[in-house]
Amino acid sequence: MIETARYRIERFEDHGWHITALSEPVAWPTVYVSTEPDPRVLDFSQLEPLPWKDHGVLTIRLSQSMRHYVHLHHGDHIETFSDRIVPLEGGINFRDLGGYRNPQGQMVRWGTLYRSGKLSGLTSRDQAYIRQLGIQVVCDLRSAHELQTDPTPAHLVPTLSHLPLKLRETSSVPGHIDQETAQALLRESYEAFPTSLESYTAFFRTLLDNESGAVLFHCTAGKDRTGVTAALLLWANLSSGVSKRR
Repeated sequence: MIETARYRIERFEDHGWHITALSEPVAWPTVYVSTEPDPRVLDFSQLEPLPWKDHGVLTIRLSQSMRHYVHLHHGDHIETFSDRIVPLEGGINFRDLGGYRNPQGQMVRWGTLYRSGKLSGLTSRDQAYIRQLGIQVVCDLRSAHELQTDPTPAHLVPTLSHLPLKLRETSSVPGHIDQETAQALLRESYEAFPTSLESYTAFFRTLLDNESGAVLFHCTAGKDRTGVTAALLLWANLSSGVSKRR
């Protein structure tokens, strides 16, 4: 669910959204749906607007084979929404980082930055879905051993960039550990991240240099190394607005 000051957008089942107005606006926005996330490049005259129902509710049914974006057109102002979670059969924690705003109102654009876990389990349908997202670069934050054990499908995207983030070696850790030991291991792993400044520098350089499409970054589970990288990226957006913005 996505909620703003004026609207609540909720996913229903696997093929659409309910948009509900939280209060009656002075003028109802015109609603469009497109596979293009950036409204600046859309020709809205070529799209069919969707009608609001009574009580400020709009239901949108969509094909599951494509990723869609909802554009609420308020005159010269447009609000764009989509699901953060990308529906994949064999993907892990695959999400869109679009929609976050900093205090200056600058927003990370939808459909430009994705995060996930390992990609080795993607089905052929998943791979076809990902290819239509326009991802040009995958930044793999895993170790060389992880790359070899769970390789990314060949030809998934044009460019694969290996940017390993260092972790504490855990080969001597038993298979079953208690919560205290697990937290200690995670803490030590997080403390090792600052030793990977070259990889972080290369990652941000990749974002700044890439102007031809979206970027996906991932580790194995899509939580710790990927999560810290996402946090740094959003922190940079909050601090200076230098990330992808509208």
